[in-house]
Amino acid sequence: MSESTDLVFKDPSGEYVVRISEKVADRIKTYCQMRMDQETGGVLVGRYTGSQREAVVMFADGPPLDSKRGAFSFLRGVEGLAKKLAAFWTREGLYYLGEWHYHPLSAPVPSRTDHDCMSAIRSQRRVDCKVPILVIIGGNPQGQPLWSVTVYPAKGNPKSLPLLSRA
Repeated sequence: MSESTDLVFKDPSGEYVVRISEKVADRIKTYCQMRMDQETGGVLVGRYTGSQREAVVMFADGPPLDSKRGAFSFLRGVEGLAKKLAAFWTREGLYYLGEWHYHPLSAPVPSRTDHDCMSAIRSQRRVDCKVPILVIIGGNPQGQPLWSVTVYPAKGNPKSLPLLSRA
């Protein structure tokens, strides 16, 4: 019997931790494999533990139908998203945590556009996500993809969280 391998990202100060289950990581990789030469993405859903400094990503949804994709760009659509997020909250008590997207065959480094989008999400009251998370997958999703996680605190600059372990 094999054990689950979560990806755990933690900033050096220990202020923020993001845990992505193996199941969620596999789901994201599958979406990336379906779009090998185009950026793609979706939303992250989960819950916070304790002091809200640790986020546990429990589900990653794919791109809504009205999303726009290109070799070097992705604009997540919104079609059906509000209804899905409301259902996650109602049925399971899960929150919108942030976004994920794929940089095909390149480094998982947030672009200026990525930073601007996440900062906008952080400031939207109707979203109510005070510290949104951005997960970027780069490299080759057929092999060993590269992962980056960035959090966007309510105050201050974005913080990149290094991969701490595969727990």
